Amino acid sequence: MKKLILVIASLAFNLSAHADTFSSSFGFSLEIPSNWSPLTGKEIKENPDLMNLDSNSELPQALFEQVKPMILNGKAEFLFLPDNTNNFADNINIMKQIGKVATNKNEVKEICGSLAQQLSGMFNRTIKLYECGTKDINGVMGLYLDFDGAIENTRSIQVQVPKSENVFFMMTATIKNASLNTYKASVVKTFESLTIHK
Repeated sequence: MKKLILVIASLAFNLSAHADTFSSSFGFSLEIPSNWSPLTGKEIKENPDLMNLDSNSELPQALFEQVKPMILNGKAEFLFLPDNTNNFADNINIMKQIGKVATNKNEVKEICGSLAQQLSGMFNRTIKLYECGTKDINGVMGLYLDFDGAIENTRSIQVQVPKSENVFFMMTATIKNASLNTYKASVVKTFESLTIHK
């Protein structure tokens, strides 16, 4: 399975815009709560000062060095949730990836059987996998994952949804454990609202 890229810690942001429908430059839209703050890849590329990436010290260094240029080059988009306490902004990061999403029974079984070990190696600590399986995302079958986040005391909820045969969207929510019960249902509902534009 293509190595998962999972993001992000301690992001500084300066946003005021709120929207009920988030239209991604990657070719899809999501219905989001009005108090979430979107930041598109184009906005990040044009305003790199919005992302305080140089101060990030909580992600494993190799992972941080992998994702930093992708973010600064506009290859990631973010939805920031209202809670940004403890120097961490609960967020959903969105990337468009090359590859295929595992949706048949054997592929999913193989991925789910090895994912906790893969993530533990990437994050340099023991990672627990809470859920792993297929999920209907607004009429498109995708892969749904719930696991300990790359940053300690966070959880990540991720969906991978095919856009075409060899391209997929990867959306990863990273939420403080203390906020999980508050935001998990809203995150899943947002994921399920995905509408891919033809």
